[in-house]
Amino acid sequence: MADFPSPQPDSPDRGARAASFPLLDLLRFAAAIAIVWLHAASMTPALAHAGNLGRFGVPFFVLATVFLVIEGIRHDPERRFVRYSQSRFVKIMIPFAAWTAIGLAGRAVKWAMGQPVQEVGVEVLWAGSLCSLWFLPFILVINLLVFGLARATMGRPATRTFLVFATALIGAALAFIPRDAVFTIPSTYWRHVYSALPAVFWGVTLGFLWDWPVSRVLQRWSASACGVAIWIATTVMFWDWAGDQPIECLAGLGAMIVALHPAPRCPEVWTKPLNGLAFGVYLSHMLFINGFTALARQGGMDAITATSSILIFAAALPSSILTTWLLRRWSRTRWLAP
Repeated sequence: MADFPSPQPDSPDRGARAASFPLLDLLRFAAAIAIVWLHAASMTPALAHAGNLGRFGVPFFVLATVFLVIEGIRHDPERRFVRYSQSRFVKIMIPFAAWTAIGLAGRAVKWAMGQPVQEVGVEVLWAGSLCSLWFLPFILVINLLVFGLARATMGRPATRTFLVFATALIGAALAFIPRDAVFTIPSTYWRHVYSALPAVFWGVTLGFLWDWPVSRVLQRWSASACGVAIWIATTVMFWDWAGDQPIECLAGLGAMIVALHPAPRCPEVWTKPLNGLAFGVYLSHMLFINGFTALARQGGMDAITATSSILIFAAALPSSILTTWLLRRWSRTRWLAP
């Protein structure tokens, strides 16, 4: 997503593939699974801590997006903003509108079953009808802003050097400042946006840092080991986290450092199919989580337990994978899971 689905032939991300990142493809699929787990586990307090294992997913997607936008500009510097913005809008917002309509249809079915449904407000226009859809308009804006920044700083190494340090520091500050410390965040949507901001800044850091000789250091196994350590240490840190800081972005950063290793023994022919499934799993999984939850309540389950959440995850994950695979097989539906 530059959004996290696979770059298409008409995308500037095709240039990013001049440098191969098979682990990036693999970890995007892993991140999609993590997000499914996070949303399934969040339905019961009994799995509140275990659900935190999936919190690296969204920050990782953001980091990958920003990095690939900058990497794409590096390999395709002639790409113009208007053409890029048009392709991004079509690729991101048309699926957003379609899945929002599908989500609203799902709410109508729940209402017909006599179950409570969330009231539809104007925020559905930019947050969607499924709790995961907020990411698409957000990432479209980030795509365009980062693309413009990368274009504006081409041939200006001093400016990019300044931005490497500035974005690293801003991202670190945002990762540890509580969400409500500076201003009151008015809605869940804006809390999600704020939580993703450290990853945006760190993505710019990594993207511009890739011009430096230090990028060769980041491609070593020792750097990947450090990335794993950051990933694990941060996950342990917020396992029982009582604060309100978006430190999950540190876990996403650790995963992104791992993803930058070229992994020559991990051929893209193995990883690309998984990457192709990641976006569709992300888009569709809440439809299945909501659907299986509604069926459980219709069957007389008053409260979602840890066991039922695990079962819902076990059913929603393969359902979303199969749905994505089927959508991508037919040219007329592939746009729903690009």
